[in-house]
Amino acid sequence: MSPVQVTVSCGTAEEASSIVEQAVRRRLAAAGQSWPAKSTYWWDGQVVERDEYFVVLKSIDSRVEEIMGLVRSLHSYEVPSIAVIAVERLGPGVQDWLVRETRALSHDETPVRELV
Repeated sequence: MSPVQVTVSCGTAEEASSIVEQAVRRRLAAAGQSWPAKSTYWWDGQVVERDEYFVVLKSIDSRVEEIMGLVRSLHSYEVPSIAVIAVERLGPGVQDWLVRETRALSHDETPVRELV
């Protein structure tokens, strides 16, 4: 299992937050962040400038297809921008954490744990 970062641009803070929360709760990602961004891009033959929200999900390559499906199901854009970036190197212990936290839940586990 190889580490990846999945990036997504979203139209609203609520959409970005929902994608991060659902990806983490479903253990598709070990963690995720979102923040506002100013985007400029071509769409339908015009340059568009708008406020968007950028999402980064920390995961492993075996969960990418499920993440893409989740994003498409929650996203408002006709063509969501989803990019998967292979991570070549991580700090000590991070890959073990990614693998541990993105494993599928057994039916006797709860998907939410409180931090102590």
